Amino acid sequence: MRRHLTLSSIMAGVMGASTFPLVIAAVLASSLITEFGVARWQIGVLATASSVVGAILAPRFGAEIDRIGAKAGSVAALAISGVSLGLMATASGYGVLLAGALVSGVAQSMSNPATNKLISLHVEAGVKGIITGLKQSGVQVFTFLGGLTLPWLAGLAGWRMAVGIYAGFAFIGFGIAKRLLPGDPPDRTITRSVTKEPLPPLIWRISTFGFLLGLAGSGIFQWVPLFAQEVLGMTPQVAGGTAALAGLLGIFGRIWWGRAAEHQVGVQQSLLIISLASVLSAGCLALAPQVGGWLVWPAVFIAGLSVSSWNAVGMLAVIQGVPARQAGRASGIVMFGFLSGLGIGAPLLGYSVDVFVDYRPGWVAAMGLFVVGATLVTPARFRNDQDPIS
Repeated sequence: MRRHLTLSSIMAGVMGASTFPLVIAAVLASSLITEFGVARWQIGVLATASSVVGAILAPRFGAEIDRIGAKAGSVAALAISGVSLGLMATASGYGVLLAGALVSGVAQSMSNPATNKLISLHVEAGVKGIITGLKQSGVQVFTFLGGLTLPWLAGLAGWRMAVGIYAGFAFIGFGIAKRLLPGDPPDRTITRSVTKEPLPPLIWRISTFGFLLGLAGSGIFQWVPLFAQEVLGMTPQVAGGTAALAGLLGIFGRIWWGRAAEHQVGVQQSLLIISLASVLSAGCLALAPQVGGWLVWPAVFIAGLSVSSWNAVGMLAVIQGVPARQAGRASGIVMFGFLSGLGIGAPLLGYSVDVFVDYRPGWVAAMGLFVVGATLVTPARFRNDQDPIS
């Protein structure tokens, strides 16, 4: 039990630190726009920079982690995360801020392959689902903490100091991971020829599903705080609370879905429920300006338990669906799909707001993408893939 708790905590830190620049871009959007004199779409580009670099490098680094080991990949991801956050905290101009986001993409490309491989190698069947949910919840723990503390810290000591504190946490995590993470068993050493083994169709389907959810979901999580300020009239502190709520619910959602997908609901049914619930979340956002600003809260509530939680199920599908020797490579392929969508979606929605002076076209488009995602995870589709874990 203690071993599982230590492993889960470190992996959660790897996941949260590597994605934290996305939280900064969302929660501190107003401060960054004022500081650097940039447009909304340029703040969206920060998320794009991180996500696109992660998408491009994920398949390559995923295969590399199968060779160098899960511990080495996890430790490296934390160190790179600290560097990226340090760059953002000390940025003298928008270009340096963007460079920090680009560097964080390297950490993103390594985080899921490394942590999934740790689970494949060191966690026994029966608890893989909940351990996967716990480590995936790291993203949401950092989102919750960021939404809760970044506006407060920025008001107290400036946004740079706020980001710098989290950079320090990443470097502390680096030291802890280097000391406590278990190494790969010697008999699991992979040869370069394994990277040519075909992956099951399931992996490509989950990657496509992840692309659609990333494309739609990135717009929601990137722009809801600013939407709450500009359209619904909320203060920055209250608007930051939407990110905090999504993060808090995502913590529980990822843990619950990880366990449920392994023991009760199944991977296929879990993904279908998640995608349909995501449609409802985007619909609430589209209706909020007319019906009432209160609708943003159920929208965020549902999103935290659905689109924000899909990774736990998707990563469990990878862990269960391929042998440990392929876990890094398969994770990289799935993350390529998800991060590609994540990188494209945020600036597209920001650009649509600049063009239409209205968030509703983006929210409606997100609904459509979630519907398409649902069609990819129907029982018939999974049977066609001959998926053994549906």
